Amino acid sequence: MDKKLFFILYYLKTYCTFDVLGFHFGLSSGHAHRHVEQLLPVLRRSLAKLDLLPERALTTPGEMMKLIEKHGDLIIDGVECGCVRPQDDDQQKARYRAPRKTEVM
Repeated sequence: MDKKLFFILYYLKTYCTFDVLGFHFGLSSGHAHRHVEQLLPVLRRSLAKLDLLPERALTTPGEMMKLIEKHGDLIIDGVECGCVRPQDDDQQKARYRAPRKTEVM
């Protein structure tokens, strides 16, 4: 069970391809995919039963405050992804807006 838990947590942390996941754990990519499909529902059910499943759909600031009051800790997991800036001036203007400069009076 410890190895299975480590396997699925490793996958969720890295979101690597099944080829890479299989390589790290000595499996084929097909077996790695099958293990992920089998273990994800088990992990979700376990976390739900322990009331540890993370909230994913908050609609109001009040809901956020209730969660903070209930648990005391807040963890935000985010990823910053860079993008390639278009070289064409018209495409740059369409996609990006520079911060406006305010005039000092």
